[in-house]
Amino acid sequence: MILRFMFISVKLLLSLGILLTLLSACQSTTDKNTSAQRATLADLANEHIAVQLKKQSDNGATNTAIMNKAQRAAKLASLYQNILTLEPSQEVRTKITYRLVQIDTQAYEQHDDTEIQLGHDSPSLTALVTSYQALLTRFPDRIENEDVRYQLAKALSLQGKLDESLVQIELLLAKYPHSNYAAELNFRRGDIYFNLQYYTKALIAYQAVLSSKNSSEYYVNSVYMSGWSLFKLNRLSEADETFLTLLDFIVAQEKVQPDWDNFSFSSLDNRYVSLVSDIQRVLSVSFS
Repeated sequence: MILRFMFISVKLLLSLGILLTLLSACQSTTDKNTSAQRATLADLANEHIAVQLKKQSDNGATNTAIMNKAQRAAKLASLYQNILTLEPSQEVRTKITYRLVQIDTQAYEQHDDTEIQLGHDSPSLTALVTSYQALLTRFPDRIENEDVRYQLAKALSLQGKLDESLVQIELLLAKYPHSNYAAELNFRRGDIYFNLQYYTKALIAYQAVLSSKNSSEYYVNSVYMSGWSLFKLNRLSEADETFLTLLDFIVAQEKVQPDWDNFSFSSLDNRYVSLVSDIQRVLSVSFS
């Protein structure tokens, strides 16, 4: 893909030069009133591609003007690689390095059936893990590392390396306790600890979800797994209370409150049927 753009036309070089000039101007500006309007590296690159596509369209090449996500990602990657050949400043080079890894991540997330079948043996996934680790080693203090470490933890989990994934999750939460990923990461580490039979640590992680922002997606499962962690720790009365609290919450979510004279848990939202059935089973064991 990179070889395809080895011989850059004079017009493209000029365009890239203009792109770098614009980027440098954005970086050197200190006016706070205009900082919110500065174009990012991605914005400038996207604008450059849009200009190229318009030229193709104006020339009647409408069949090549329409690009799917993979083609657009490849075009962006090639453009960034060409910018690197112009030897920009170190800050620009660093931003491009992060952006290229981000493009590779997006490409993997849109992977085809072959990648899915390969699973943890996927060469693309292995390459991403290497890229994430390299970024964290080369640039340990970059603000972008919150996202990079999150992606690394996710990729290691997909590779089945749960212990290594857990290390990255703990590091991320230690450095960014109020991360936007906190709810998800606390839930994931809770699952890992539960599967390793570290029930006390699992309970702490699941309960941390409930105090994290953006926790609504993981609320029901976190309370449910908190109940199971308490059950495994033989703290049965606390487990019972947790499960009953969750049942109350689920019933309260119904758009139409049930007729208590003819109530049946099977009438609840289908999303909760299996979970409620399991709660009834564990409560019957606990009470017995």
